Amino acid sequence: MLHLNPAIDVLRVGDVGAPQLGISDAEILDYLAANHRALVTSNRTSLPPQIEVHRSAGKRLWGIFWVRPHVPVSGLAQDLHLIWEASQAEEWRDWSGWIPF
Repeated sequence: MLHLNPAIDVLRVGDVGAPQLGISDAEILDYLAANHRALVTSNRTSLPPQIEVHRSAGKRLWGIFWVRPHVPVSGLAQDLHLIWEASQAEEWRDWSGWIPF
C-alpha cells in the first residue's frame, strides 16, 4: 500500500508501536479504539464474538475490514488505498464489512 501512497500509516501486529504478537483479541480491539485505528483482518473465528463483547461494553471501533478469502494482496492494497483517498476516518467508525466490497 505504501507504494500507492507513502502517507498511509499501516501497522501490523508485532510491528514497533503496534500490539505485540500473541496478545488477545480484546487487547487488540482496545488498542484500536484508543488509537483511532481501523482493523483489516481475516480472523473470522475468535474475533467476531470479542467484537460483540467490546461493543456491549460501550466501546467504539474505527472500522473493521474483513478480508475475503483468496484476495490477492495487490487488490486488497488498491481497495484500501481507495478508501484512504475517498473518505474520512470518521465515516468508518463502528462500521464492519467485507473487502473487496
